[in-house]
Amino acid sequence: MLASIFSGYFYGMGSDLWQLTKTRFDFSFFLNPFWYVSVPIGIVGIMLLIWGIALFKNDKLNFRSGVVHEILGIMQNISTRQNYFDVSYSHWASRTGKSKENLLGHEDYGLLKDLYDRFQERNDYFRPRQSFSWPEMEGLNRSCIDAFSNVVDGVLWVKKAVPQTCIADLRSQAKRRALILQ
Repeated sequence: MLASIFSGYFYGMGSDLWQLTKTRFDFSFFLNPFWYVSVPIGIVGIMLLIWGIALFKNDKLNFRSGVVHEILGIMQNISTRQNYFDVSYSHWASRTGKSKENLLGHEDYGLLKDLYDRFQERNDYFRPRQSFSWPEMEGLNRSCIDAFSNVVDGVLWVKKAVPQTCIADLRSQAKRRALILQ
């Protein structure tokens, strides 16, 4: 590199570039309609793309947060109240299956869908009945708690969003009610 500088190799290139700056530059190509139409449209398109990505991320975070709060409320009621029969999950039901899968990812959606299927199975058992057997109800509650444990263990963002003390409290309450097998 130093030998090239001392030999004058770069001197010739520099003098050529210096000559280019002394000549008048022709700006007439900016009069082409391309610059007035296509470039602004491209800039607007890029801005819309960035805006759409930001909205998707915000929607994803809001949906995930709502699912976590909904699950915790349901699990708290299942593990502490004996007369909690109809499980309501309006936040989960507010989206279509494909929309949920797009927001949550395929694997996370599968685990959460299994949990919500257990909630639906529990609801389907209680809705048409005037009376029920406690062992069957405890079995349905146990399946919900097992599915919840799978979600907490398998979905990283749920594990991060739910404090470990809360999970431990839910599990100990369920054990006291004999919903988790020792």
